[in-house]
Formats: sequence, C-alpha cells, structure tokens
Amino acid sequence: AMSVTSATTNSAPQGRRGLTVLIDGTGFQAGATVAISGTGVTATVTGVTPTQITATFDVTGAAALGARNITVTNLDASNATGTAIFTITAPSISIGLSTLGFSDAARDAVAPHGVDFGLMTPSETRDIGPVGSGQTLAGPAVRISITSDTTTAVTTSTTAWAGPAALPLATSYLWKPSASGTWTGYTTTDAIAATNIAPGTPTRDFDIRLVMPALQSAGSYSTTTAWTAVAQP
Repeated sequence: AMSVTSATTNSAPQGRRGLTVLIDGTGFQAGATVAISGTGVTATVTGVTPTQITATFDVTGAAALGARNITVTNLDASNATGTAIFTITAPSISIGLSTLGFSDAARDAVAPHGVDFGLMTPSETRDIGPVGSGQTLAGPAVRISITSDTTTAVTTSTTAWAGPAALPLATSYLWKPSASGTWTGYTTTDAIAATNIAPGTPTRDFDIRLVMPALQSAGSYSTTTAWTAVAQP
C-alpha cells in the first residue's frame, strides 16, 4: 500500500527558499508530485524511488506557522498523505550595520548609521564606496552583516538628511549594491535593496551617492539611512 511516513528535513522557517526535503514512504512512482497543505509552501520533485522522494521546498515569508501535511500523488492518481510531518517556524534574523562617510577614518557601527558627504558645491556629485571616489578610507558606504536561518531580503529607506538647504530626495540621495547594479533614489518608505540572500552569515555592501543640483547651496551634507533584513516575501 502507498504511504507517506516522514520528511527530512521536517521543518523550515518562513521565507526559506530552495530547501531540499527527503520524503519517505512506500509505493512512490516515477512522475509523482508533492503537495503541502495550506498556502505559502510549494514543492518541486527532483527525484523519485519507490520509497523516497527528493523535493525542493520554497516557503514564502507570509506562510502560516504550524504543522503541515504532505501528500504524494502518483500519475495513476493513487495518493497518500503524511499528517503534520512538516512544520513552518518563525525565522531567526539579526542584522549588523556599519557606515562610512567621506572623511571618516574608521567605520561607524553605532546607530543611527549616518553617511557624511563632507563639503559639497553646486552641480557636484560625490560617491561613497566606489574605487576612486576620493574618500579618506576605502570601502562601501554601508556594510550589512546578516545572521539568519532563512532566505532574506534587505530593505532600505532614508530617515533623515541634513545640509544648508533641502535637496530633492529621489534625485539627489541615491544607493546601489557595491558589486553591481544601478543607482536608485532614496525614499522615506522601505524599498527592496537585495533579495534571495541565502541563510547563514552573509554580508552585503552598498554605495551611496549625493548629486547636487546646479542651484543648490554649498555646504556640508549628510544622510541617515535605515536598513532591515526580513524573511524573503
């Protein structure tokens, strides 16, 4: 008789992508499919033997917590269900930040994580992070260190800015990933800065740019930014 008896790994945190799960039982046939009860979890079968199925589970960040059933269905429509053999758990995510300004001699790991552009003149553009930017200490404007048991995304927004005169936020204060990507204007609401970051202890670096309008008042300018790591939506 067909049966589903256990799953290894038997749990996943919200947001986890690409998790390999071994489903044990009997009566499995080539072409079998796997379904998980409830919403927010999908399974892609990558291997089948009569007693074990290998599948890749993808869990959304909004998947409901708690136990799930796993159902295996063969091509002939025969099926079996393992009741409450897989569990969705709350993710563990922590984030560490450090920032670097134009004239800084050391990274600053203390909130509120400001980036100082120094003295700016009209029509000037200044980058913090890229090679050749002229800053005192080489390195990204923002370095994020994540410790997580799930797949994460990083969001960013600006919380404050300072200078002799107000600047048009979306066209004057910009960010981009240090490794690649295009410059994106800051907003006061969270914007996705990086996605599908693997579990573990990854780091992500970001550069920040200030673009001075032609009629902008000269002076010292700075910005304070917020960065958050969340379970991959």
